[in-house]
Amino acid sequence: MQNAYLEKDKINPLSLANIREFTQRLWKDFLDEKSFAIDATCGNGFDTLFLAQILGEKGRVDSYDIQKVAIEKTKMLLSEKNLLHKVHLIEKCHSAFLRPASLVVYNLGFFPVSNQVVTTTASLLLQSLEHALSFAKAVSITCYPGHAEGKKEKEAVEKQLQLLPPKLWNISFHSWINRKNAPCLFWLTKQSR
Repeated sequence: MQNAYLEKDKINPLSLANIREFTQRLWKDFLDEKSFAIDATCGNGFDTLFLAQILGEKGRVDSYDIQKVAIEKTKMLLSEKNLLHKVHLIEKCHSAFLRPASLVVYNLGFFPVSNQVVTTTASLLLQSLEHALSFAKAVSITCYPGHAEGKKEKEAVEKQLQLLPPKLWNISFHSWINRKNAPCLFWLTKQSR
């Protein structure tokens, strides 16, 4: 799967048709080839793969998931693309990270090909987010308010982010307003001092 958005100069950011393309463009513009990133919810592995592709040989990704099937699927995807050496797969909750990173990525909800009862929860997300805000320079949170827990997560994240001081964080919210229950993105960047 070739990502067209890897070629920065070939994409018109106004033409990006879905939240994943828009989000990946933000990550690509933010990271440099030696960055360290965290995918807090690896799921199918597509976000981990994208991060591994845009980082150079010195760049690294820690990828978390509580479901073994998600870790295995991500491992297979990375192996097929010869990128497994750039990623540390961690089968545990994202409530506490092993080491700090420049960018922390959350793609919330449930793993589509698994038990849809196992989902991220607002309480664990807020705990994880608090930890991420202590070290990250940017945080990306994609929410899916089309299911009950996803709606709770979006509301909890929004409430928590409104409390962050604007002198420390720039926070934006992106959503397609003419698509009911469309995924949405919170994009946070730390202010330069």
